[in-house]
Amino acid sequence: MSLQDEIAANLERTKHKEAEAEAAQQELDELRTRIAKGESTGDRIRDYVIRKIGFRPSADAFHKELSALEQRLAGMTGQFGLLIEKEYREANHASCTRTFGHERTKLTLFVLSGEQLALNFDGWKEQLLPIANTAEYDSDRYETIRALKGADVDFLRMVSFLARASAGSYRAELLIGDQEVHAWLAADDQSYQPSKSLYLLRSLADAVGRPLQDAPVFTECVAKEREECLKKLHKACGDRAVHRHQLETISRHRRDYIGEVASAIEKLRTAVQHIRELLDDAKSLGLDDPLVTELRKEYAPKKEPSA
Repeated sequence: MSLQDEIAANLERTKHKEAEAEAAQQELDELRTRIAKGESTGDRIRDYVIRKIGFRPSADAFHKELSALEQRLAGMTGQFGLLIEKEYREANHASCTRTFGHERTKLTLFVLSGEQLALNFDGWKEQLLPIANTAEYDSDRYETIRALKGADVDFLRMVSFLARASAGSYRAELLIGDQEVHAWLAADDQSYQPSKSLYLLRSLADAVGRPLQDAPVFTECVAKEREECLKKLHKACGDRAVHRHQLETISRHRRDYIGEVASAIEKLRTAVQHIRELLDDAKSLGLDDPLVTELRKEYAPKKEPSA
């Protein structure tokens, strides 16, 4: 066969393959339309996979992963779910020959509102997981807690671990239910201190409207943290008393030492600020103690006198 004949034959095969691909795409579009109108294969997850990715080689694996995920949702309505994402990020500085980096940690806590995957299509943000309220902690966002509304959450990202849980420097883990979240908290293998993990989880739980003390599995954790908070309050009150005494002594006997007075005032101010922060923690923990009650009265906002 001459070169010209081989080229002609190749072009013919290419046209045939393109025609087959176009026909297959038309058939897939028709199937998707029928499913969208209410027809079903008898498997709602299979219907979703067909609409989402068609009949790609990865379709069966995707179906199995989603089915396994839905099985984990059984009996979890009203409980926590937690997505843990970690990614190592490198930073190159022009003035330095070395490469620096840090690990970004992202925690997304949510309350489950059902036992089935949502499997609905809503633009590019699909609410795949049945979620009521969501809050997020991002170590790269000044370590703040953000409460998110449903429309503001990228739910596709929340299940991206299915495809890339171990891709490169990225690692992700999805925890479903109070027991799994509690086990993660108790493992003490986080890259940050366990006490900070508990603080973050409690702050996230407050943000989603389900305080940690409302979840029975966390009762012991909360009880220990209340005890620790009360110890810190007693110590802070002791520090405050010491600094008050120092300030009174300096003011009474050493009026010419302005620098010492200013230092004592600053130490007292710091102690008071620490007490206020601990009172916020006590409120979040639902801590009921006579010392807390007394301090709340002492540091309650002053009412403006009526005109």
